[in-house]
Amino acid sequence: MNKDEDNHRPEMTDKPDNTDKPGESDKTDKLIAFFKTLKQTKPQADQADYASFDQTEEDYQKQQAQWLEKVKQKKQKDKKSDE
Repeated sequence: MNKDEDNHRPEMTDKPDNTDKPGESDKTDKLIAFFKTLKQTKPQADQADYASFDQTEEDYQKQQAQWLEKVKQKKQKDKKSDE
């Protein structure tokens, strides 16, 4: 075995080789260009909701049960208004 063959590593490129699907690279490039044109804003750290950061499992289960009850009541209300 040749010394160079043992350490052969393929060249890394920015674009993948899409020889099996013609035009696929163009579509990908267009999508990437489109998403780069979108305005991006990161939320401010003070806007984050850390209210339940130290929430216990019991508190979480209680909160979920309350939410589920509200959803059920809303569905029942919506069904009655449709009839």
